[in-house]
Amino acid sequence: MRRRVTAVAAFYESLATLDESQETLEVFKTLMLRVATDPERGPTLPGMSVRVMKTRGYGPFPPLRIFYWIDDDTVYLLEVDVYGQTYET
Repeated sequence: MRRRVTAVAAFYESLATLDESQETLEVFKTLMLRVATDPERGPTLPGMSVRVMKTRGYGPFPPLRIFYWIDDDTVYLLEVDVYGQTYET
């Protein structure tokens, strides 16, 4: 089942903090596709209904993660960030 994807204001604020490199954009698009097409794939955080889906950093590609929650027909994007800061720029 396809769900509608929507973002809260904080998601856009966190998105604005990411660098604007082509590598970051590519990782972000890949992560968004995963969240939109298979949101159940992301594990829930302990004791919460919030899920997280993430990528590993590699070379110039940053490790990103997206926090979100889902209901029967919608994926709610909450935040996106770079974590670990162990990638080359």
